[in-house]
Amino acid sequence: MRRGLISHIALLLLLFCLTSPSYAQKKKDVKVDTVQVAFLNGFAVRADLVGAYQALFTDCGQYEVGLRVNLKDRYFPAIEVGYGIADQKDEYIEELTFKTKAPYFKVGCDFNILRNKHDDYKLFAGVRYAFTAFNYDMATENPINEEDESNDVVYTQNNGLHCSYHWLEGIMGVDAKIWGPLHLGWDVRYRRRLYQKHDEIGEPWYVPGYGGKKAAGFGANFNIIISF
Repeated sequence: MRRGLISHIALLLLLFCLTSPSYAQKKKDVKVDTVQVAFLNGFAVRADLVGAYQALFTDCGQYEVGLRVNLKDRYFPAIEVGYGIADQKDEYIEELTFKTKAPYFKVGCDFNILRNKHDDYKLFAGVRYAFTAFNYDMATENPINEEDESNDVVYTQNNGLHCSYHWLEGIMGVDAKIWGPLHLGWDVRYRRRLYQKHDEIGEPWYVPGYGGKKAAGFGANFNIIISF
């Protein structure tokens, strides 16, 4: 019995000796972030190329710029402003048109979710609250008069209609240093409408900064960034 007890103790000591170095090595491999950076660690300005391309070459789009403040390479409060435009004609009915142009505003924060917070490359998750109020012009189709045997359809142009729009955006994006202060980045945004109030004549076809009139949807930006 005594020999069995001694054998068990010897086995436990052996296991302890074998595992202790590996445990120490694992403990030694854990890196602690000891890099000291200022609380206010710079800022960056950006411009989106996707919205600009859409504004120039399609029926609708927006010009958008943003300012992002760097707090300890972790938190990035952001303000974004833009100007959305739309000039759309129905593919088959030229009389059905929609026009608008107006500014919009966004405020929120991005969070650097990479383990190495101080790398030149950053992976962001973020959120925005956005708002716009705008006037729009749209043509509507009048109800067909049953007494009119010609069955001609009449379209009425309605100008100066008004809409206010609030929404949220959830963001995932990348920021990569190219050379000096020049960075490139892209982000994917999920947009969810919070509230809208539009004219009774009709819902706007396009909302500056938001896009189409769906209650939710995805969008993407490709950004040129100058970091200071």
